[in-house]
Amino acid sequence: MQHKASVFDVMRYFINIKIKSCTLAIILLAFHSSLSAHPFLWKVTGEHEFYLFGTIHLPDPRVAEVPKEVVQALTESSSFYAELDLSESNTMMIKQSMWLPEQKTLHDYLPLSLEEKIETYLKQVDSALSLEFFVKQKIWVLAITLTVIEQQLKYPGQPALDAALFEQAVSLGLNTGGLETVEEQLSVFNSMTEKQQIAFLSDTVDFMLSAKSHDEDFIEESLQAYLQGDIDRLMSYLMSYVKDNEFYDQLLNRLIDQRNFKMTETIHHLVSENTSERYFFAIGAGHFWGDNGINSLLQEKGYLLEKID
Repeated sequence: MQHKASVFDVMRYFINIKIKSCTLAIILLAFHSSLSAHPFLWKVTGEHEFYLFGTIHLPDPRVAEVPKEVVQALTESSSFYAELDLSESNTMMIKQSMWLPEQKTLHDYLPLSLEEKIETYLKQVDSALSLEFFVKQKIWVLAITLTVIEQQLKYPGQPALDAALFEQAVSLGLNTGGLETVEEQLSVFNSMTEKQQIAFLSDTVDFMLSAKSHDEDFIEESLQAYLQGDIDRLMSYLMSYVKDNEFYDQLLNRLIDQRNFKMTETIHHLVSENTSERYFFAIGAGHFWGDNGINSLLQEKGYLLEKID
């Protein structure tokens, strides 16, 4: 029988939570899998040779074990880079950045009607859950928390693939690092105004309640598309739930496009300046989608990409 965590397990998890990658609450799911027949793995050749691997930031046993093709690529590499360097000092920094200022709680910011909707959703997930367990989190952090809490209840203590890969790279003796800094990732959300964060949280709660009412499991849909290696299905499904307005256009631009350009430049710089290293880059699969995907941007620089199945 599959173990389901108690509310106390969840409380312990969120007290010690480590966000491995901060992404838009819906799009974060696109941005890990022994069952994947078509892993998001590319061998990149040209002036330099390295690997790219697309992950999905979810704690699920189906994506926790690394595909054999990825293990082989890791063993052929000397350096492992994720979006973030997932060392203890960085994860501590992220954890510390999640909380509201002293003496402040979400009750000081959220309208009562939104609090009631949050309580309604939490009770649908588990009758023992309450907003009070998360009341010290920042507004945008709660939005992300709500999208993954059910998965955390199903699989308590299960690491996301990014973390599992990082630990495996360390055990293999690889050099490790990150394509972005903690400050750069957090700035996407910390730069939002209080009003924008509340709207973001409200939209997320509405989405989660709607999915529940229609008996839709968007996490399972996302996982299935990922496991089948279908990036177009994965992203078109997730993007269909993102509102079409200026705020989300700007947020997605900062969250996806701007970061893609910067990470591509960082990859190019690393492989060009450290020619004795063989790099393995693990990045959210959503960053390999569309004309501004990292794979497309690397091709524009003259690199050749071969999908490994």
